[in-house]
Amino acid sequence: MKMLTKKLTACIVAGAMLVSSIGLVGCSKTNSGSGKGSANGVVNLTYTTWGSTNERKAQGDAIKEFEAKNPNIKVNFQHIPTDYETKLSTMIAAKTPPDVALLNKQTALTWSEQNKIYNLKPLIDKDTEIKEDDYLHDSFVRGGPDKIVGITPCQEVFAIFYNKDMFKAANVDPLPTKAQDALTWDQFVEVAKKLTLDQNGKNASEAGFDPTKIKQYGVFFETWAWQTFLVLNDAKLLTDDYSKLNLSDPAVAETLQKFADLINVYHVCPSPAQAKTLPAPAVALQSKKVAMDYDGQWIQLDLGVAKTNFDVGVLPKIKRCTTTLYGEVEAMFQG
Repeated sequence: MKMLTKKLTACIVAGAMLVSSIGLVGCSKTNSGSGKGSANGVVNLTYTTWGSTNERKAQGDAIKEFEAKNPNIKVNFQHIPTDYETKLSTMIAAKTPPDVALLNKQTALTWSEQNKIYNLKPLIDKDTEIKEDDYLHDSFVRGGPDKIVGITPCQEVFAIFYNKDMFKAANVDPLPTKAQDALTWDQFVEVAKKLTLDQNGKNASEAGFDPTKIKQYGVFFETWAWQTFLVLNDAKLLTDDYSKLNLSDPAVAETLQKFADLINVYHVCPSPAQAKTLPAPAVALQSKKVAMDYDGQWIQLDLGVAKTNFDVGVLPKIKRCTTTLYGEVEAMFQG
């Protein structure tokens, strides 16, 4: 227990430093590092995460700075840009899991039920340096009243990121930045139409527009985005008893239909198949393949490095304008 609480303290302290530098962190464990202290008192940790090339560099720089200030902690950073959970599952099966990894919440909860990651609650209760009261309540992801699955290193927020040069070229006003000024859904669709161009230069609101030969899309959404848009329509993803998806709710069906219409009716958003031909969202904005991207604040790092002339707007409203706060989980592996 003493070694576990030492490792917990080291991981959280390392996390705090990395969050302050880049907003996304973790520590982790393999049998070669194992989060174990050496004879000279140095704690060796390995942590895994995903992210873009720019995120990898930013995190690597933050780790170097952290290690310089904390010479008793050595962090083995493993950046896994693709097939993240598949590769972690392979590490777990080989009994070489990381000490701590960044996980999405559903994976963290599932692996917690399978006893692959520690319940941090008893460790925190026994630790002399880490106290629950020192953190915001939402910083802890819980699997029950006495179970802490992991700690959220940062709260992330979604918005519409857009290329200002493309808006200017289409003679479209900048997106609103206040909820009370948010575009209606229909207004948002009209903006997306003006920003969607075929290979002949016609936009999606003009006669003669060819939806089979689009060179520039007005908007891009990841396939998971519809879930976060439900709150705009006062709808819920799950039924009140959390037993199943709430797909029979007319408000959920309406929201899904609005997303489908962006692709199939208005042709302003690429289908999942078409999206596979596009570069990563930040590159798509920078290279003017896409004018607007629904994304999280993490995309600003890549946009800034590329010197993209971008801005941020609030989401359009269906019944109301709001957004979703989200955060991944830093979880500590057993083994």
